[in-house]
Amino acid sequence: MDYRRMGRAGLKLSAISIGAWVTFGAQIGERAAGEILQRAYDLGVNFFDNGDAYADGQAEIVMGKAVRSLRREALVISSKVFWLVRRVVEDEVAPLAADLGLGLVTWSPLRSGLLSGKYLSGIPQGARLSLKGYTWLRDLLTEENLRKVRELQAVAADLGVTLPQLAIGWLLRLPGVTSVITGATKVSQLEENVKALEVPRLLTPEVLERIEAILGNKPEEED
Repeated sequence: MDYRRMGRAGLKLSAISIGAWVTFGAQIGERAAGEILQRAYDLGVNFFDNGDAYADGQAEIVMGKAVRSLRREALVISSKVFWLVRRVVEDEVAPLAADLGLGLVTWSPLRSGLLSGKYLSGIPQGARLSLKGYTWLRDLLTEENLRKVRELQAVAADLGVTLPQLAIGWLLRLPGVTSVITGATKVSQLEENVKALEVPRLLTPEVLERIEAILGNKPEEED
């Protein structure tokens, strides 16, 4: 596991972290959450993210019980009450964070599952977009977005990685990013996400240009 400082602070976070949104208290219960957090801890993850509104408060309760078996002094646990909706990090937030000595933590690296590729053939049963309370996310499933996912999937295949690993690694390449919050409903997903640590070294200027051509939303190109 890689550990990165939160800017100029002494606090170090694992480059891969675990978030509770949608999963804890909604898709999975205490037993599954405990298994995931224990495996994450064994892999070196020390940062776990939550939110007071997740699963109507149940996510915090489930995580609280799940971490009882872990060394609390070795963990960093966060909660939040707000969320980022535009791609403004590279040209606005990151430079400011560097000037102020702040570290950045990113969330929803797979765009609520869109960049997992699982929605290319519809909405699987039990997937986030099929859950009550999250149907508004179906607006993500436009033909344009799905086309981009297919093209990004081809990039990932050429690099020998999965699409989720590419998405997470693309964020990890940014020098100001301390940790990327990931989600998992099973241990195998967690283990796959951690392998994204190897992706940044594969992102040559040529590969990044190819990705930008697919996304078409570089901040300096926005109106």
